[in-house]
Amino acid sequence: PARFIFSLHACGIALSLPAIVYVGWAIVGRGHIGTKQWNMRPPSTELALSQVALSVIEWLLTGTVLFVLIPPTTGIGYTEFLGIYLVAQTAGVISHVPGGFGIFEGAFLGLLSAASAGPGASVLAASLVMYRIVYYLVPLLLAMIVAGLGDVRPVRVRMTAAAVPAGALVHEGAHAG
Repeated sequence: PARFIFSLHACGIALSLPAIVYVGWAIVGRGHIGTKQWNMRPPSTELALSQVALSVIEWLLTGTVLFVLIPPTTGIGYTEFLGIYLVAQTAGVISHVPGGFGIFEGAFLGLLSAASAGPGASVLAASLVMYRIVYYLVPLLLAMIVAGLGDVRPVRVRMTAAAVPAGALVHEGAHAG
């Protein structure tokens, strides 16, 4: 396990480098990336720091959701778990499979079983299914409800003078002559 933890640390450092370089580029504020057709200037320091901070918070929150769902019999601490989770998520993202489906789960089960002699794969697989439900299906259902409610609310039609037929502007009792 000590060798395993070291490899997670090395992987974490390697995966942090692009974010560090991005923030460094924003701080320096010079240079651009691209060609004549496509050109990207460095973002402001505030924007780069905000993007990285929000990304870190999102990954910590989603990792915490799965940590809460796995059984405590794994005997693994949060920081070690988080390293495994982030490496497995990165494998899923790199695979370009939508949602990392299957790739994330395989990497997670493999890494967790190497770090822990806890529950079997079937118990952990149930936790992963619950994670997918909480992380993907619940927000999808909430978004569908919000979108549905937005479609149901009454819509006021505002007619402009150009859209009103010519005879409609005359009252029934006000006929000429």
